[in-house]
Amino acid sequence: MTSTAALRRAATINPKGLAISTGEERCTWPEHVRRVSAMAGALKAAGVKPGDRVATLCRNSPRYYELLMAIWWAGGVIVPLNTRLAYPELRYITEHSQSLLLFGDESFKEIGSRIGSEVPLLKAFVCLDGERYAQMIEHPPTDDACGDLHALAGICYTGGTTGLPKGVELTHLNFTVSAMGVQREVGHDPQT
Repeated sequence: MTSTAALRRAATINPKGLAISTGEERCTWPEHVRRVSAMAGALKAAGVKPGDRVATLCRNSPRYYELLMAIWWAGGVIVPLNTRLAYPELRYITEHSQSLLLFGDESFKEIGSRIGSEVPLLKAFVCLDGERYAQMIEHPPTDDACGDLHALAGICYTGGTTGLPKGVELTHLNFTVSAMGVQREVGHDPQT
């Protein structure tokens, strides 16, 4: 089961359950699926097609989680950039991965804009601030394009002591098995 299929399943079997609960923010599974689908629609409208790479330079947050799921829902491949890397490495990874878009949160607006102006294949840097996020979750939703467990889901770049970072290609199956391992270790409460 792909991650997006798992979201749809959670919305079906636990429609009152919370997908996101942090501080003041609460979001049920069906609302979460709607937002992810809308964000995926916005990504498709921006030109993201199945297999296209979308780089992210974001800190951990509910917005970032929804963006990750939306990239997969649109059929895209996530390229998560390590927020601790220096500018030359961030630029190199964005270019090397052939990312079409770069999303960053407000704390990386300056770096993201600079990468956006210097990487030729990159269509745009999109700052995922409150206004842009609100626009994306109100976009018309789209059908889930994530269906093949063996399709490329992400390219995570390694850090090394010598040479440039290298991209490790991971499939949806890789992410699913990893999630199953985490679930086994930390437990699961079906009421949440």
